[in-house]
Amino acid sequence: MDKKIFIKNLAGLCHIPISIYQDTEGLTDRLDPLGHPLNEYEYGLIDKILQRLHSVPFAYETYEAGLPICIMGCRGSNCSFILGPFAYSPIRTPDLEGRLRKLRLHLDSFVECSWNGALNAAVFLINEYRDPHFTIAQLEENILEKKHDVQHLLINEEIRQWESFQENHTYNEENIVHNYVEKGDVDYLINNLELMELPHPVILSDFYKNEEYMAVLSISFAARAAIRGGVTSKEGLLTNDIYLKQLEDCKNVNEIKLLTRRAMLHFAQLVRKKQNEQSKNMYVEKCKRAIYARIQENIDLQKLADQLGISKEYMLKLFKKQEGIPVTKYIQNVKIEAACNMLIYSDRQINEISEYLGFASLSYFSRIFKTVTGMSPIQYRKIHAHPDF
Repeated sequence: MDKKIFIKNLAGLCHIPISIYQDTEGLTDRLDPLGHPLNEYEYGLIDKILQRLHSVPFAYETYEAGLPICIMGCRGSNCSFILGPFAYSPIRTPDLEGRLRKLRLHLDSFVECSWNGALNAAVFLINEYRDPHFTIAQLEENILEKKHDVQHLLINEEIRQWESFQENHTYNEENIVHNYVEKGDVDYLINNLELMELPHPVILSDFYKNEEYMAVLSISFAARAAIRGGVTSKEGLLTNDIYLKQLEDCKNVNEIKLLTRRAMLHFAQLVRKKQNEQSKNMYVEKCKRAIYARIQENIDLQKLADQLGISKEYMLKLFKKQEGIPVTKYIQNVKIEAACNMLIYSDRQINEISEYLGFASLSYFSRIFKTVTGMSPIQYRKIHAHPDF
C-alpha cells in the first residue's frame, strides 16, 4: 500500500496527527485531523525524539508542567514517524487549562487518545516499515533511558487511577491538615475529623497493605509537622516509631484509620503542650530539655548553668520558683520515670538500667528508686511488667 494512504488510514483510525520525516528531506507530510500548526515548544520536543530515534525504534516526550499530553516517535526503514501531540487523559479542567495557557497552548489543539491506542499505532508503523514481528512488549523494552522509563510508569499509573475513578488528595489539602498539627490546634482537628482522612488511590493489589503504607506516610508526615511546631526531633521521631510499631497490631483497615487519626491528634497535643511550656520561663524550659537530653549522664549542675549562659545560683532559684522542687529532685524524677518505663517495657537487667541512666552504683539506684516509688525495682517490675515483655 502507498505510504501516504497507509498513514492517512491509520491517522483516521486512531485520531492522532501523524507526520513523516524522511531521512534526506525532513518533514514531507503531516496528517492532522484538527489542522492546528505546531509551535516552537512542540518542534523542540519533536527534535529530541528524532535525535533519539537514531539509536532506538521508539521514543516519546511528555509536556512539562504535569500535562497529560504526549508526542511519540517511531522509526521506519528510511524515515521516522511522529504521532501527536495527543492527550492521553482528560485535560478540560481549570487546573490543566491554566497550565496550558502558560505554555501558550490551547485545548482545541489536542485530540484525545488512550495511551495503549497510541502504542498500537506506533507498533503498526514499525511492523509495516521496519520489523513485521515487532510487539508492544518489545517497544516498551526499547525505552532505554531511565528517565523515560520512569515517565512511562508515571503515565500508566495516572491512567490506571483515572480509569478506575480513584482520586488522590492534593498537596494543598495535605498541607492544611499538617498546618493544624503544626499549630497544635487539637480542638479543630477533633471537630473536623474528616480532614484527617484524605482521599488516596489503591496502588497495591493487597488493599490492607495499601492502607498500611498510606498510614505510615500520614503518621510520619504528622511527626515532622509536630517537629516544625516546636516538639523536639527526638520526641517527635520516637513517638513516630511507637505508632508505626502499633500498626503491626491492627487487625483491619478500620483499626488502621483509627490509629492514624489518634497519632495525628497526639502530635497536635504534643505541640500544644510545648506551646504552653514556652509561655513559662525560657531558662527553666531550656534546663528541662537539657536534662532530658543528658538523661544517661551524671549531670553536673555547673555545666548545665554554663550551657544556659546564667549563673548556677540563678538557675537553681528560677527552677525552684517555677517547678516547686529543686533541680536535683527534678533530675531524680526524670531518671526514675525513665527507669520505670524500662522496667515495664524492656527486658534489661536492673543493673543495666542503673548503668544506662548514669547512676554511680546499683545500690544508689535502688535506694533512690525506692524513695521515689515506694518500692524496689524488682517489686516494681513484678507488679507492672507488660505481658509482652
